[in-house]
Amino acid sequence: MDLVPIKVKITLGTKMGSRMQYPDFNKACANVLQGQDWAVYVDQFGGPHYDHKSPMLEHTEDVPHGEQYVMYMVKADFAKAALAAFPDLVTELTEAEAKTFHDECAHEADPEHRMNTERLNEIRARYGIQGDILSADTSGMDAADAKALDPDDVTPGIVKNRRKHFIDLKRSLNIKVVSTKTADEPSE
Repeated sequence: MDLVPIKVKITLGTKMGSRMQYPDFNKACANVLQGQDWAVYVDQFGGPHYDHKSPMLEHTEDVPHGEQYVMYMVKADFAKAALAAFPDLVTELTEAEAKTFHDECAHEADPEHRMNTERLNEIRARYGIQGDILSADTSGMDAADAKALDPDDVTPGIVKNRRKHFIDLKRSLNIKVVSTKTADEPSE
């Protein structure tokens, strides 16, 4: 799936009960959304990637208090409409910039693995595993338990976090990063 990375500036909401204020993509990108809410539309492509290094309620060197950036992977027609409607709030990122934002700002603190503690405790008890379960010998285990300890398998237990690194996100969602400038060009 060909997607364009965009970085969007969001601010503290001014309306009662509104935590964050986003550009009005529902209005600006209506022809692309075909009646779908923009938040639902962008979530289908891997969802938002918030800059956790510059939280909205703190002032950092790069981002003033009350502002934060979020990255979305979107189809080229949405990116073009958003860039045209909100040139001061939306920026197109290169693949290298998207990787840096994703890995160093949005997901740096994310865990490498998702752990199902209940399932892992069952396996610990069943096989008397002490210490680091990630390095446990699986040779004497039944297939289901061994799979649960394989981070590359999706069986509940220890599962690799496929949102931690940009390369894994792209692979798991079958994303090819493109530019709005090249999105309409035929592939070779």
